[in-house]
Amino acid sequence: MDWPQLGIVIPTYNRRETLRNTIHATQNHLYYQSRYRFFIADDGSDDGTQDMLRDEFPHVALVQSLREGLGANTNRGLQSAFQYSDYILQFQDDMQMLVTIDLHPHVELLMNEQTCGFVRLWGVGGHKYEGALEGNYWRVYWHSPDLFIPSDRPHVKHKRFHDHFGYYPEGRKTADTEQAWCHQCKDVAGKNGVRLDVFVPQNQLTESTWEHVEWGNRWRDKGL
Repeated sequence: MDWPQLGIVIPTYNRRETLRNTIHATQNHLYYQSRYRFFIADDGSDDGTQDMLRDEFPHVALVQSLREGLGANTNRGLQSAFQYSDYILQFQDDMQMLVTIDLHPHVELLMNEQTCGFVRLWGVGGHKYEGALEGNYWRVYWHSPDLFIPSDRPHVKHKRFHDHFGYYPEGRKTADTEQAWCHQCKDVAGKNGVRLDVFVPQNQLTESTWEHVEWGNRWRDKGL
């Protein structure tokens, strides 16, 4: 099979050392047989993040904002990455892979199932949601009260997801951005007769697959 290129989008702000470790962990543990490229969306860090990326990871695409907030910064990264590929792996700058992750089944699902827009790689599997088991994945129903669409947790998606649901709300605090994004997706989900669903692997290792190093410190401690 000819696998598509993959864009890896990581929004960041003032986490130079953690980001360095996150990139290294991804390079060491990501299993994917086609080309991939990092798109680091930096929201005006002043801790040397940009110099570190240029010196140590010259192959990385640096997308810069200036303290525009989580939504705008993430959108800049996605829009740049979608010029490279329609297939995106996205996660936060302090989420480090602990074991090898094989992306091929998830990308293959996105390639073959046109109603799949998003494969969630974080959080416990289908029993938390209302959904139907289809092969190795749960198809999660949008009306499920526990369905939460993360702005930064690990997930794989296709460009068609954002074409349908739009991009992240901008100009909000981080927690508000995540909540608004979830409600935006739920509001759009049933419109225009287009069906794009969230899928969750049945045998997902969930949190044990990742190390979440700094929960929320990037934004919430700064009152953003």
